Amino acid sequence: MQIGYVVGSIIIVSIGLIVHFWSGHYYSTVKFQTFLRFITTLTSILFSSAIVLQVINYANQKANEEVQNYGQLSKTYLDDTINFFIKHPEMNYYYEDLFDIKPIDENTKRNIILEKQISMLIFSRLAKFAAYLQAEDDEAARNKVGKWMNHITETFMKSDTLRHYWITEYKPKLSGPATINYMKEHFNL
Repeated sequence: MQIGYVVGSIIIVSIGLIVHFWSGHYYSTVKFQTFLRFITTLTSILFSSAIVLQVINYANQKANEEVQNYGQLSKTYLDDTINFFIKHPEMNYYYEDLFDIKPIDENTKRNIILEKQISMLIFSRLAKFAAYLQAEDDEAARNKVGKWMNHITETFMKSDTLRHYWITEYKPKLSGPATINYMKEHFNL
């Protein structure tokens, strides 16, 4: 903001000096010709500086957007999933299965309704990532987010239970093209 005031002040002073010299018939003198060269050079420098500042501001804005997108997607996909398990400690067996700690076995007391619900939430959140990856134009941002998302999803998809819910519940009933493509590409499902 301060740079704008400085640039504006220099432009106003320059215009004032040009008008002063022009109205005083100094335009044919060597001093005025030198002054015009100086003003032209100064204007070129100011214009170049403005372009450089625009590029820097754009890069900073892009980086901030990337961090915000990454943070929002991370919160949606991982943080909220973990919070679900914190609120439902009886589902700890499914948490351990999803995070590849301990698989579900025949002796596990299961809550099928909550399993389906959390599985549907996971796939619903995965759909946001898949859509983001499909729509994002910035390849570097897409790769960063995709790499992280793939790592988490690979861990989750080691769960036979989650795979089952993908095949029998989410894919045929709720899934959109972005998620179907993502799952086919990465897990051949």
